[in-house]
Amino acid sequence: MTRARLGDLPNRSTIGPQREPVPCRPRVPEPAMERLMRWVAWGLVLLGTAAGLWDHWPR
Repeated sequence: MTRARLGDLPNRSTIGPQREPVPCRPRVPEPAMERLMRWVAWGLVLLGTAAGLWDHWPR
């Protein structure tokens, strides 16, 4: 308790939400080519899933 009286330990009121918030990293914009390739990849996944379901669907 002596250390707290001398000021070595922080006061409880300074440990809580009164501290300054740490800023988040700014989001870097994604290159257009990567975005396009991701959309193409998802399109191929959906097309392959649809083709597989169509092939194995009972008629």
